[in-house]
Amino acid sequence: MSPAVTLFTLAIGAFAIGTTEFTPMGLITVIADDMRVSIPTAGMLVSAYAVGVMLGAPVMTLLLARIGKRAALMLLMLIFTLGNLLSALAPGYETLLLSRLVTSLSHGAFFGIGAVVAASVVPREKQGSAIAAMFMGLTIANVGGVPAATWIGQQLGWRLAMGGTAVLGLLTIVALWLALPPGKPGNRPAVRRELAVLSRRPVLLALATTVLGSGAMFTLYTYVAAILADITRASPGFVAFTLVLIGIGCIIGAGVYVMTGTAAANYAGPAVMLSFVIAGFACAFTGLCYAELSSTLPVSGASYSYAYAALGEAFAWGLGWMPHS
Repeated sequence: MSPAVTLFTLAIGAFAIGTTEFTPMGLITVIADDMRVSIPTAGMLVSAYAVGVMLGAPVMTLLLARIGKRAALMLLMLIFTLGNLLSALAPGYETLLLSRLVTSLSHGAFFGIGAVVAASVVPREKQGSAIAAMFMGLTIANVGGVPAATWIGQQLGWRLAMGGTAVLGLLTIVALWLALPPGKPGNRPAVRRELAVLSRRPVLLALATTVLGSGAMFTLYTYVAAILADITRASPGFVAFTLVLIGIGCIIGAGVYVMTGTAAANYAGPAVMLSFVIAGFACAFTGLCYAELSSTLPVSGASYSYAYAALGEAFAWGLGWMPHS
């Protein structure tokens, strides 16, 4: 298969994962009402997914290191599909929480192994663009998959939206089988050596930057639908449109990286820091707007959330400026 077909197949998987990752954020009020839980409790579905990503990425990668990459990716998408199917059929909140945890176990390992596959099918000077092309599926999910799933969930029920992502998982499994070669089994991983990198200062700084930046971003994303509906009284259609706008921003950023390739990689540090500064100002401004719009408290819970997001972006920006040697 050509590199383009391989990258497109990996992007399909990234699109499916991105859709299921962010769908509960657009449907948080719908899920909370159906499960008869509070919005903060429904927000724990996002936390459960995040915990699964954190635990599943290293564990699943190590467990699957000794089998072929095609088989590993297909197995991960099978876990993804079963988790989403369980979510769609969940009889109660606890089962839904567990199913989100199961679904997330495939997330990090799929992107890790997929990035290796993407880099292996192109020349060295194009590896950055190839990996970014795979991740383009994730950003396209934000502008297409998530708003569509949000609209379906609002109109037809969140269970159908979850079931739809399970179908995406099945399609990805078939695409991986057709597009990727079987591949040779990998070597037994040296777990101690792999974990030793966590003692390196540049790695710890990169992890801290990612944690703070992602934590700030997910603070905005998790409750944006609930805040728009409850505080600004936005219609379901406007909520879906807002998610489209967020996705467009993601797609522009990823698209710039794909088009610039190696040059973007050389200046990735300043670019990331600039994005943190912009995001921090945006979060702080949004928090002030929500505080002004809230009629119940001088400073709403939403403004506290976005103030945290702005603070997280500021810390991430500061860490990005620290010397990494």
